[in-house]
Amino acid sequence: MTTSSFNKTTAVSTINIEKIAQALNTIDCRILPAFQNVHLNIYDASKIAKILIDDKKILECASLIYWSFHKNHDLPLDIALIFSSYLGEIGFMDIALDIRKEAQIDNDKRLSSSSLSNTPLRIVSSDYTDVIGHIGILEAIYKLQHSGIGTRFKICINKPQQAANKALLDKFSLLFPYIEIPPSELNNSAFAHAKLPLSVIPLSDGRIVGLFEAALLAEQKWQQKFSSPVLNLSEEEQQQGKSELSRLGIPKDAWFVGMHVREDLHSSRNLCNADITTYYKAISNIVKRGGYVVRIGNKNMPPLPTMKNVVDLAHNAARTPFLDMYICGASKFFIGTSSGPLAVPPCFNVPTIYTNAFLFRTHWYSQGLRVPILYKNKSGQLLTVDSLLETPFTNTLNPALLDQLGIIPVFNTSSDICDAVDEMFDRIDGNFTVPLGYNSIQDKWLHVNDRFLHKYSFKGTEKTVFKFAQMHMSLL
Repeated sequence: MTTSSFNKTTAVSTINIEKIAQALNTIDCRILPAFQNVHLNIYDASKIAKILIDDKKILECASLIYWSFHKNHDLPLDIALIFSSYLGEIGFMDIALDIRKEAQIDNDKRLSSSSLSNTPLRIVSSDYTDVIGHIGILEAIYKLQHSGIGTRFKICINKPQQAANKALLDKFSLLFPYIEIPPSELNNSAFAHAKLPLSVIPLSDGRIVGLFEAALLAEQKWQQKFSSPVLNLSEEEQQQGKSELSRLGIPKDAWFVGMHVREDLHSSRNLCNADITTYYKAISNIVKRGGYVVRIGNKNMPPLPTMKNVVDLAHNAARTPFLDMYICGASKFFIGTSSGPLAVPPCFNVPTIYTNAFLFRTHWYSQGLRVPILYKNKSGQLLTVDSLLETPFTNTLNPALLDQLGIIPVFNTSSDICDAVDEMFDRIDGNFTVPLGYNSIQDKWLHVNDRFLHKYSFKGTEKTVFKFAQMHMSLL
């Protein structure tokens, strides 16, 4: 790692430890538990607290955290990992990834000197099972294992008392069997070093790479060897799903499109949210073609108005983990945002449309389309890709930081999303064609990240919707 992008910060304060803890907890609730058992120098802790309290100094805070971790203090790796999560959320993907790689190397050394040193075991822990999108990542792990790219560990799932989606986890347990290790033992023994890492993946050639890079390699190899999905709905599951949907007004012989639009108003990751009303035109498009739309989610989302052929499962008492999984696995295609459910349909080879996608984050899904968020300055001028890549902060998930930089996100319009739906139908029906002379447009958007893969590791295979790519070619 280098410090070329950072300036040492020397702000000093006499804030006491209690206020430091409160400040840290206010910024990110994941930071406080880690600090409770760690004795930081008060001088350094007060500097961190002062900058975190003042949200106008978020850039300096990033600098300080990185500088404190890597150059001046031997912070424990668990603290460094929490810092890396914070750095990643504000855009420093490369540094966050480097920290996690270092942590994984250290972890593997500890494992090699533990009682499990001769056991090629990796345990899927609550890091995966607590989040539905992380459960979906197990599809990429399976493909890594069976494409010869991933390290050949025996992978087991530590069976949780609760999971983000038990029905989906149960299906993965047919590939990665359940084991049961008490949480106290899993977190405080050699088993703690055998946990399957989430954001970095060890490969069979000895390298440790980011998840997106590893998943893309696995997807490419998998497509060369296989055409089948990793997960399938059994005949019994298909009949159960059809029966449950029929009670909600969807005929058993009808087709439907699943949808999840993130609307978490209490998260710092507000750039992952989208306005559900901008999807109404696309919903109408699907319904006019004879289909149904099923919106999944939770009761914290604003309810949908009553619409023909639309089921708002998020606000329906019939919602179950099984039915959420069924919607993801049986849809004609699935419309999503930067949220966990978008990771589930590819497990079943269901095509996806990633709407309001982060410009520099492209998934590895081979049947995916995407419509990215654009950015403009406060004068209303759209910013080019090159200008955005001059600073890592345009990778941020936090809109407050963009506001400090004078950058305004431009979310997808109703027409953008409807164009994506049109193209997906054409692709599924085999009718999609690109006008003569425009064949390279989508490829140019696909390769936006190529120059920066070494830094951000978000290269993928999703194609940018053609009409959108054509309309905004001047930004490349």
